[in-house]
Amino acid sequence: MSNDADQKVNHDLDRLNELHIYVHRCRALKNAATGKTPSPYVVYSFLDFPDLETQIVRNSRDPEFEDHKFFPIKVGEKVTEVELLKNYTLKFYIFDDSTINEKDSLLGVVSVDMSPLAENMPIRGSFPVKDVNNQESGTLDLSITWKFVPNEQTLEKRAEKVIIDASKGNIIEQKEVSGDKIAEFYEKLEDNVVKDQTTDGTIEKEEEQTNIPKPKPRQKSLPQS
Repeated sequence: MSNDADQKVNHDLDRLNELHIYVHRCRALKNAATGKTPSPYVVYSFLDFPDLETQIVRNSRDPEFEDHKFFPIKVGEKVTEVELLKNYTLKFYIFDDSTINEKDSLLGVVSVDMSPLAENMPIRGSFPVKDVNNQESGTLDLSITWKFVPNEQTLEKRAEKVIIDASKGNIIEQKEVSGDKIAEFYEKLEDNVVKDQTTDGTIEKEEEQTNIPKPKPRQKSLPQS
């Protein structure tokens, strides 16, 4: 790799941060449509990443998920993912896997304002789950943090720790990534961010997520204690 390419990759790695999302648990969930104890799981998507979901917990109004996923966040000279967070609302959809009728499977939605992360403040708490009638149908415990990756390590060591493969949606598996691949990823990220700019360089407010993800065929459940 040329010196210019080395400098490019090194600079990109210096700007790499990680957004960590922890879906801990739900409490007092109820399915108003069926009146039965649900078998819940949570689905959400962050920016242009594919939908992500927790495991399913069978027959529980108080499911423990302890699901953890993380994402690369860019910090640079131009418009960044961090700036987009100032006007971004992340939605978590809680589904009931035990229902036969698809329209009865959505237990509710949790909306989280992500702007505190842009000020380097973590988001932690118990958030109300709102059903299709905007009635509370339980709570969802979440933690969302923005973790800075130290840059003391050498380029070789850090390249092995980069967790990126957005093209395949594989964002939580640790794998070795070449410097060219890292540079290519950041170019794509920058293209996605810049397209949201207005003509005066400001960021348009992120549109509300109106497309509710469809319930997914479930294959795995957490082991019952």
